[in-house]
Amino acid sequence: MRDELDTVGFVRWPTPFATREEAWKAARATVENVRVEFPLTVIGDFVIPPIDAPSSRDFQTLHFDFGLPLVPVLPADVARFTALYIGTHARPSDALTRLVPIRPLVARQLWPDRRELVRRCASYGHSHGAWDDAAGYVEGSLARIIEAALGGHPVLPSVKTDPQFLCGTEFASLAAEAEFFAHRSLNLHEVEIEVGLGPGELLVFDNLAVAHGRRGTRRPGELNQRVFGHSAVAVEGQLRLRNRVLDAFAPGSVPSTTGVGEPRGVGGPGVDRGPRRPGKVRSMPEDYFGERVARRYDEAVAEMFDVSQVEPAVEFLADMAGSGRVLELGIGTGRIALPLAERGVRVHGVDLSPAMVDRLRAKPGGSEIPVTIGDFATAAVPGSSRLPISSSTRS
Repeated sequence: MRDELDTVGFVRWPTPFATREEAWKAARATVENVRVEFPLTVIGDFVIPPIDAPSSRDFQTLHFDFGLPLVPVLPADVARFTALYIGTHARPSDALTRLVPIRPLVARQLWPDRRELVRRCASYGHSHGAWDDAAGYVEGSLARIIEAALGGHPVLPSVKTDPQFLCGTEFASLAAEAEFFAHRSLNLHEVEIEVGLGPGELLVFDNLAVAHGRRGTRRPGELNQRVFGHSAVAVEGQLRLRNRVLDAFAPGSVPSTTGVGEPRGVGGPGVDRGPRRPGKVRSMPEDYFGERVARRYDEAVAEMFDVSQVEPAVEFLADMAGSGRVLELGIGTGRIALPLAERGVRVHGVDLSPAMVDRLRAKPGGSEIPVTIGDFATAAVPGSSRLPISSSTRS
């Protein structure tokens, strides 16, 4: 369990727990075996929605529990791991927890170095985010962090100009949220994993590696949430935790254009600001899906390999391809490519991870599918393809 949490970013227990106390005990034993920077303690216990509240709306935007301390100025609690548990007597629910690993989401985009990222986040906090002169800038919305990191003109509602704005209501629908990311060349569907919890089931994820949200409605009292984190972390410690997240944005891949230092309260003595490689562009992003992730990947996202998920997509793509070749970006372990090939469709794959492709080639028919190892932006694929695709989740 610890290895999955440390590498994939989340773990779901295969067997249910009879009581919430048993579930929390298992969760604590797992998170305490992961190497962390500061002591862990319980910093929050919640029932979602509260017993006396109405049902939730039909989705929840992607976010980080307790927010990410982008510009901390005071000691504060920082969430590290979140545990979700459904009681054994709960009625079945169609609600799904959405998990988006940050590193693979942002790997296809070019970002400024960490220093420039922090400068942009601070500027955004002053103009659009929930900047507080006394408390600094803590941001929970993944979309706002992305908008801040990209720079340019913000399109999300400003918390500054509309004090009544409720955080988490940036989008009217899941489609609107996905469109926001797609317009910034970030494909949520390529990396998003949806987990449905039944009665007695437990899910734990790393709050500094995975943003989370929800698809579907939850009834009052349906979900139990416990947050394990670091209590009253000093400013310098918060900066270290913040940098864990910002380093996923490939620091140094695009040089800073400002040449200015970090704003007051952003840096701090002894804080490692990461490498400076002006003018150097990384042509192949870091391979998130290495051997440790690849060997558990199919099991971790088993729901996405279900026939009910795969067959409609394969049927549609086969009709679209006709007699032409399909070029699949992110072919992975062959969730879409193998059933397409079984239908006689010619498939060529591109993938950054040799470990994932090894899993594909070990499956029946997998060795017959040609794959180019490389990132989508620079990989050279011979010949022409009628239908380029990127699967709705990581294959």
